[in-house]
Amino acid sequence: MTPGPPAGRRPVSRRELLIAAAGLLVVVVIGKALSAGSDRPSAHMSSSVAPTVARPNGPVALPPPAGGDVTACPTQVRCAVQEAGDGLALEPVRSRLPKAEVTRFHSVLLEAEPWSGRLWYRELAFRLPDGSSLQIRISVRLQTTSAQAGHVGTQSFAIAPLGRYVVRVTAPQSLGLRPDVLPGIAGDERLLTT
Repeated sequence: MTPGPPAGRRPVSRRELLIAAAGLLVVVVIGKALSAGSDRPSAHMSSSVAPTVARPNGPVALPPPAGGDVTACPTQVRCAVQEAGDGLALEPVRSRLPKAEVTRFHSVLLEAEPWSGRLWYRELAFRLPDGSSLQIRISVRLQTTSAQAGHVGTQSFAIAPLGRYVVRVTAPQSLGLRPDVLPGIAGDERLLTT
């Protein structure tokens, strides 16, 4: 004979258990959606200065660059270097300049928790039909940066804050690109795809 519930306590029905399990599942799904959604770069994040990674317990600052060098892996953090990558990261250029050929795809990704798989630094280079080069450099943003575009010497450039990163795009001014092309590339979140 199995013992019954303690006096004054009624047994929990299957229906109540199912409702409780469904409620717990909803809380978990909403929590994951909120933490994943806030981790993506967005225009709303552009005004923050400190680069962060969202986690369920709140944002975690990215490690500081080694000696201020944003191209090198941070001190005491493992990194992976990739010389090829996701084709989606190339689309900001290919969609605007379909004849551009990739000549460099260099990424540094953080491998240590809590940043595992996060982009740290990226360089992309494309050869344009006339033989000139379009260059993109993506690095962690260390200070407030505003979007800007213009010319320096013979080079056209665009700089854009993109979430916790800053993107710099340069190309020869002689290409005669429309004024919106370089800023459009610099502000395209697909550049951050890993």
